[in-house]
Amino acid sequence: MEIYHSGAAEVPAVAMPEYFTGSGKLELMGALDVASADSMIMLTLDADAHTHWHAHEGGQVLVVTDGTGVVAKRGEEPIHVAPGDVIVTGPDEVHWHGAGPNAPFSTLAVDRGTTTWHGPVEAR
Repeated sequence: MEIYHSGAAEVPAVAMPEYFTGSGKLELMGALDVASADSMIMLTLDADAHTHWHAHEGGQVLVVTDGTGVVAKRGEEPIHVAPGDVIVTGPDEVHWHGAGPNAPFSTLAVDRGTTTWHGPVEAR
């Protein structure tokens, strides 16, 4: 059994401007399998902050834990999400996710494999 305490490994998102627009915090909760690049991350984005376009080699599962946000797959319209919603992206599916304009947004992300970044979101 492994236990990951919230706040134990905080990294400000502003330290990674090449991956985010806006600010927030990213907490690496731990590696899911020491033989792979799979990980679990708690991501909290401040109001109006969002990720850049990206894809995960084996896909990603996002569980919305707080706030309302937006997710979008490349080539499709953004979709609003709220606490309890679960978003599953397929392997190498290019997407972004972020907070709405008025409040922070938190997700627990299970990332499968390596992440490839594709640059900033042109328009929300």
